[in-house]
Amino acid sequence: MKLLFLTALCLTIATSSLSALSISDHWQKIEARTNASDWQNAYPLIQNAIAEYPQEEGFRITESWVLRNLKRHREAVSAGRKAMADFPMSAKIKEALSYSLCALFDEIYSSVGFQKDRVPAEAHAIAADAYRLLPMAWSATVYGNSLRVQGKLAEAVKVLERAARLYPKESFVRENLAFAYFDLADYELNTTKNHRQSLALANRGLLLKAGNDWGLRITAYANLNLKKFDEALAVFKNLHAQKPQDTQVLNDMGYTYYAYTQTLWHKRDKRNLLRLQTDIRLLADQPAAGAKHFVGALRNIADATEDYRSLADFLKALAAKRPEPFFLAMAGSVLNQLHLQLQRQKSPEAAQIQTESNIYLRSAMATFENQNPSRPRRSGLTFPLKGRVMVVAQFDGGGTHSGFEKYSYDFMHVDEANSVQRKNAPGKKNSDFYTFGEPVLAVLDGEVVNVEDDQADHSDASQLQFGPMNHIQIRHANGVMSHYAHLKKGSARVRVGMQVKRGQVIAAVGNSGMSHAPHLHFSVVTDDWVSVFYTFEQADLIRAGQTIRGESPFLVGDVLLNQ
Repeated sequence: MKLLFLTALCLTIATSSLSALSISDHWQKIEARTNASDWQNAYPLIQNAIAEYPQEEGFRITESWVLRNLKRHREAVSAGRKAMADFPMSAKIKEALSYSLCALFDEIYSSVGFQKDRVPAEAHAIAADAYRLLPMAWSATVYGNSLRVQGKLAEAVKVLERAARLYPKESFVRENLAFAYFDLADYELNTTKNHRQSLALANRGLLLKAGNDWGLRITAYANLNLKKFDEALAVFKNLHAQKPQDTQVLNDMGYTYYAYTQTLWHKRDKRNLLRLQTDIRLLADQPAAGAKHFVGALRNIADATEDYRSLADFLKALAAKRPEPFFLAMAGSVLNQLHLQLQRQKSPEAAQIQTESNIYLRSAMATFENQNPSRPRRSGLTFPLKGRVMVVAQFDGGGTHSGFEKYSYDFMHVDEANSVQRKNAPGKKNSDFYTFGEPVLAVLDGEVVNVEDDQADHSDASQLQFGPMNHIQIRHANGVMSHYAHLKKGSARVRVGMQVKRGQVIAAVGNSGMSHAPHLHFSVVTDDWVSVFYTFEQADLIRAGQTIRGESPFLVGDVLLNQ
């Protein structure tokens, strides 16, 4: 019996010894599979090898590699951490674990559609761990992207700049550094408003990724904010040539032309305005949504040169081709300016042009209101002036009180005899009028969104003048803004971003812009600059010689007793 047991034991030992593979045998079998990229069948072979030779470092490294190729990244990380516990001083094990962590981060980031706000905190810890273990090209890119996602943009740039210096041949490092520059440039552009720094960062990114759409747009926006209009336009023109159907590029280019011509108009630089005119006219021939800023730019040129006739002809032709409310309104508005110009010249043609203007303007607003029946309305506004005030232009009164400005008033202060001029004053100076310098009040609580305060008041108050005007806009609830125009130079008591209360003094009545005498032009508009219907609080007013308690709409000649 004893002999039989010993014989069996010897046979077992012999069989075991015969079945065991050497390390080189295992490698031969594993490499045959990995060389063929047969990862599925390579994995059980590597498991067998580790089971027989757990202290063979190469098998542990290969295990992580095979799992990564099987896209089983969490298992690769788990295997790598176990290997690190067994081989804490191994640089190769650290490298393998870092690679696995990088692959897992990329998998998580991709799984959320690269949406920054959906990346879990776990992913950022994984990226940081990968970089800590081995700050090589891949881990630096992963960690840099993690920092970008977290909004730590300056840190991301620092990490990726270091990687770009250490690994200059790795194109993916340079590409990710470019996007880090664009991220930081975008932040400087839109958050800190450091437009020079934004431009510098975007240009660095473009050196690494030439022609990138995002980087180019940032340079254009930065140049626009720096009032480097020609540089901004060069970028937008290039983008438009590449993507002629991109409406955002067209809109941005149009706004740049508008801002450029506005600046040149204020500088009275007619030569450069005329230089831009031909290009703008070509670009204005498109649907209203895209043409809005281009037409606004042409309007600036006409205001500066007072060449309203050629612009009126151009807009009439455009309105005939595209009878949309916007083009009808713009044609009518420019015709009105031509009418005023002819009236100032005492031309007999003025009346005919005025009639034509009002037809365009009223057609535009009627069409617009039919298309938009649910426009907001406001009631109970505080009256914007104190004292005895006459209505000198009413709702839909023609010209600048029709079309998109249908719901607007002009107000002037008067004396007991309802005269707008001081007694014995010739009416040539602004101070000859009671209303000049009188306080203007906010009609509702709101936030100041625009202030223009540096345009000179006209020195001659006896006839119609043209030019840029001082104005303030305040945004209120329900998506509307109150608009106060022709204000006195330097009188603004508010700034953009300030919260104001109804009845608060915001400026003074002036005589700037297209104005015949000191007065306040007032309206309530939406963001598209189309006026909406509104009423003021009830007030005592004199109408046709009778004092009544009434409310708006007011009529020309009404005198409000607003003490």
